[in-house]
Amino acid sequence: MGHDSLGQLCVFSIYIFFALTNIVAVNIKARFTNRQGLILGSIGYIMMGVAGAFASYCSENNDETGLCGSVFIYSINIAAASLCGVCAGLLWMSQYAYIMECSTEETVGTMNGIFWSLAQASMITGSLVSAFVLGSTNHFVFYLVLLGLMGVSTLMFVFLP
Repeated sequence: MGHDSLGQLCVFSIYIFFALTNIVAVNIKARFTNRQGLILGSIGYIMMGVAGAFASYCSENNDETGLCGSVFIYSINIAAASLCGVCAGLLWMSQYAYIMECSTEETVGTMNGIFWSLAQASMITGSLVSAFVLGSTNHFVFYLVLLGLMGVSTLMFVFLP
């Protein structure tokens, strides 16, 4: 559909806004509890998933009119990527603060090690799930699966102690 540079623009938007908001992330984080920060931070990632699902839906249906027009697709995806970048700093700071809150001086290294082990393992499991889902269905269904996983993750943040 002619969205060749959309991915590059979205990645640029995520990281430029992530870098800019990290300057004030401590001040933003101070207004929220760790749980609230995790929930709000994850919303940016969900919006990025919704924008990607919308673009893939339009692409799968070969629709280039109205809301599926290139200007709207680019606008919504870049806006969602920018929001994701803004939310990323809050999410990462809240994650760090939550681990520190749950740890003692003796267990902080173990807790951080567990977190980073799971984060790195998710790259393997995420790649396998992506290969399986994309190998057996289309991009729109792939985004729906991702949105389901994001929703479950955000819901898990709601129930943190």
